[in-house]
Amino acid sequence: MLKLSIMSTTKAKKILISGGGIGGLALAYWLKKYGFTPVVVESAPEFKRIGYLLALNLQIGQVVAEKMGILEKLKTFEVHLTNNIMYDMNERLIMNVNATPKQHAENTGLMLNRADLHNTLYDLVKGDVEIRMGQEVTSIVQDENGAQVTFTNNKTEIFDLVISADGVHSKTRELVFGKGFEKNIGTAYFAFIIPNRTGAPVAGKNDLVMIRGKDFILAYHAISDKEIGGYIFHKAEPFVALDPKDRRAYMIEQYGKYNKKFLSILESMTDSDHVFHDAFTQVLMPTWHKDRVCFIGDAAYCPTPASSMGASMAMASGYILAKYLSEADDYKKAFRDHEAYVRPYVLKTQKSAITASRVVAGKTIIPYGVVNMLLKIFPIALITKVHTHKFEMPLP
Repeated sequence: MLKLSIMSTTKAKKILISGGGIGGLALAYWLKKYGFTPVVVESAPEFKRIGYLLALNLQIGQVVAEKMGILEKLKTFEVHLTNNIMYDMNERLIMNVNATPKQHAENTGLMLNRADLHNTLYDLVKGDVEIRMGQEVTSIVQDENGAQVTFTNNKTEIFDLVISADGVHSKTRELVFGKGFEKNIGTAYFAFIIPNRTGAPVAGKNDLVMIRGKDFILAYHAISDKEIGGYIFHKAEPFVALDPKDRRAYMIEQYGKYNKKFLSILESMTDSDHVFHDAFTQVLMPTWHKDRVCFIGDAAYCPTPASSMGASMAMASGYILAKYLSEADDYKKAFRDHEAYVRPYVLKTQKSAITASRVVAGKTIIPYGVVNMLLKIFPIALITKVHTHKFEMPLP
C-alpha cells in the first residue's frame, strides 16, 4: 500500500482549506473538479449577506469565473457605475465623467456586491464540498505522512495538505510562520452596503458620487432602488481600529459634514448593518509555503482594497494552485510553481495599490488644489493612470 506522502496518489488527497471566503471557495471548486477531497473550515458560524462593492477585472477575474461556469450569473448582479462625479470638500464640482462601455469594461471590469459573488461560489460548491462552519485551525503538526490539524472544538484530524485562505489577518499564517508580515500602507477604510432606508434615491442609476478631501475620499452609490453602498478611504498613520458599535457615530462625526446625502445614509444605518473597517494592509511574505502548508489570496499577498484586484487574484490563485497540484508528482513542486507564476503579477497589483492610496489619502507632494485642477482637465487620463483594474495575467 502506498503511503499518503507519495504524490502518485495525488487525486485521492484530502486537502484542508482554512477559510471559506472567495479564494477558499474558488479553490475548493477546482480541487474537487481535479479529483481531490477538499474540506473547508470557516470561523464564522454562518455566511451572512454582508458586503461592499468589488470588481472582477476583464483580464483575470472574469476569465476564471467563465471557466467555472458562473460568469453569466454574476453579470446579473452587475452594478454599472459608469458615471463618476467628484466634488471637493465644499461641494464644488471637480469632474463629471461618463466612461464608455469599452472603457468601463477594460479598466474597471464587472462590479458587484461581494455578497453576491460569495453566495454564487457557495451555491456552486455546497453540494459537493464539506464545509464546516464555526471552526478554526488552532495547531498544525507536520511530518512525512501528513499534517495533523487541531480545531477550536479540540478535535484533531490528519490531512495530506493544508491551504490557508483565511484572509489578510490569517491565523493559519501566524501558526506556521509567526507574525511580522503585515504592512499598513498608511490608509484605512470603512465600507458597507445597506438597505436604502432614506426614502429617496441617493444617486443616479449609474452614478458613483465622490467627495475628495485633503486626506480622504468619501463615495456612495445606489444598487437599484433597494441598496446603498458607502465608502470612506482616509489617511491613518497609525491605524486605530474602532469597535463595530462605534463606527457609525465616528463616520457621522468625522465625515457627515461634507455631504448631506452621505450624512443621511449614515444616519439611516442600524445596529444590524455591518461596516467593514480596517487598514489598507499588504502582506509581504518571502515565501507562500512551508512543508505541507500553502497560502493563497490575502493570506499570502493581500494587495489591499486599493488595488481592486483581491477577488480576481484570489480566484486565479485557487485555479492555478489546484491545476498545478493535479499535474505534479510532488506537492512541493506544485507549491513552488504556483508561487513562481503568481508572484510577479501580485507585485504589480501591490505597487498600483500604494500609488492609488497615496492619492486617496492626500500623501502626494502635489497640493490638494492642484490635484483637483488636474482632475478637472484630465479626468479619464489621470484616473486611469492612478487607478486601473486592467492587469493581464494569462492563465496556465
